Amino acid sequence: LKYAFEYDSSEGLANLYPYVLLDTQPPSPPVYQVSNPLGNLEDQDAVWSLLSSMEALGFQSQSGTPYQPGSGEWVVNEGTDQLRISAGGTVSFRTDEGAEARYPVLQAGESPTATELLDAVQPIAAGTIGERCGAARLYLIGLTELADGTWQADFGYSLNGAAVQLYSEGYAARFLIRNGAVVEFTLHFRSYTATGETSSVLPEVQAAAALGALEAEGGELVLCYEDSGGETVQAGWIAQ
Repeated sequence: LKYAFEYDSSEGLANLYPYVLLDTQPPSPPVYQVSNPLGNLEDQDAVWSLLSSMEALGFQSQSGTPYQPGSGEWVVNEGTDQLRISAGGTVSFRTDEGAEARYPVLQAGESPTATELLDAVQPIAAGTIGERCGAARLYLIGLTELADGTWQADFGYSLNGAAVQLYSEGYAARFLIRNGAVVEFTLHFRSYTATGETSSVLPEVQAAAALGALEAEGGELVLCYEDSGGETVQAGWIAQ
């Protein structure tokens, strides 16, 4: 391992942050098979069986009747709360503000702390996509306050220590928190299984030199998996 600043200037690494560590040996990241862990939801009983297995969602009373508006999607309404389950494995939640909160933020002060906000959403993420993602691990991407005062918490999948860029959005779960409660969320269910194969990528030094063509001064070279909804994923270099 060598720092970027230790290489000769002719090797095209001047655009990197000087203290980036580079390995001269090419990594061999595993290849993973990907599936939809929600399976086929053919009828109402299958929907309730799924929801009952995910206590973190809190949709187990069967007070609402699942129905299909089209395209294989299931919808469950309970009061002002609505849960939608797509055939592709995406679950989304939305509620009207002012109603009794299904997912409240338990805060001690007038404004919630970052810890209190995350305490409201982390159990939902961990108890749903976190339990069904196979070889992946769930991690916090970030917690951001938006212009209107809404808080946005994003979680992602990682494989073998590398982040997964999921679909065009990049995240595995996104929560919106407003006025002391979770008012919306989206969960992308994906399950990853190692195939036993590895993929070939450029050695870090060559990949870092190629980064110069992007004119990303001070950029960071990151090994990342890209999941666009296919049956397998493999890692590649990206610049951040």
